[in-house]
Amino acid sequence: MGWAAAFYVTGSVSLIWCLIWFSAMHSKPAHHPRISREELQYVENAIRSSGTSSKGPPRIPWKNIATSLPVWAIIICDMGNTWGISLFNAQLPTFMKNIFGFNITMIGFLSALQFLSRYLGGMTISVLSSWILKHGYFSIINTRRVFSAFSQLVPAVMLVGLIHTGCNSVAIVAIICIAFLFNGAVSSGHVINHHDIAPNFSGTLFGINNTFFSIVTLIVPVVTGVLIDGQQTLDQWRKAFWICVPMYVVGEVFFLFFLSGTVQSWNSSEPETPALTPLTTTVDTSEIFPNKHDDPSNKL
Repeated sequence: MGWAAAFYVTGSVSLIWCLIWFSAMHSKPAHHPRISREELQYVENAIRSSGTSSKGPPRIPWKNIATSLPVWAIIICDMGNTWGISLFNAQLPTFMKNIFGFNITMIGFLSALQFLSRYLGGMTISVLSSWILKHGYFSIINTRRVFSAFSQLVPAVMLVGLIHTGCNSVAIVAIICIAFLFNGAVSSGHVINHHDIAPNFSGTLFGINNTFFSIVTLIVPVVTGVLIDGQQTLDQWRKAFWICVPMYVVGEVFFLFFLSGTVQSWNSSEPETPALTPLTTTVDTSEIFPNKHDDPSNKL
């Protein structure tokens, strides 16, 4: 079947996944036919305590979102992260083939290995992050800072190491895997921060974030192509890697300065009900009882 097999297999797996998802997912926890009473109560209590509205879809505060520094902190950090991810996802096969002569089997293995590293890192660090928050060792904002720094700064350092490694293919593969292992910490860093600042609009914020994600994924191959300029040499590829380093660092520094760990005021977008002013009426009794105050007999 050749190349067609790759598309048939992945398409079939995606279709099976969709069928399972549609059969297992429901709009609300209470609608799930197999949820226990204890689990339902636990989920509903968690929703109430998280600040998430249980009412219908709230009005989206677009202006507040567009002018929120914590929102832009997440977006800019993720743009730097996306630059690195896109560089490796889209360009790594070309780099390994033209510089080290890897065949398609080895390239496929390396591509799978980097994602496996990221998956293992993400799962392990997520458990650690939850444990830290549960025991109160760090606040939410400091937890996000720590793991976001791991996810961005470690890959930046690894890229510098990759640039100076030379033609040692084993060392380069190890460096890439370490970078992706720590990059898995995004799941406990800036990515989850949407829910921290606006649980009612976390889906909307994630969608906005992914719009910028898509823009970066369009730019990276173009910039890389201009830098390589048809010259498949290690020196030319180093230029592309050097561009990626400040993307990681600048995005992370911006996030560290402007992130928030608390729910924003605009998370509840319903307009506030104005306070009722007590109605007072002044009655001029002199018009009702004329000469009352002038008659000496009325005085006590």
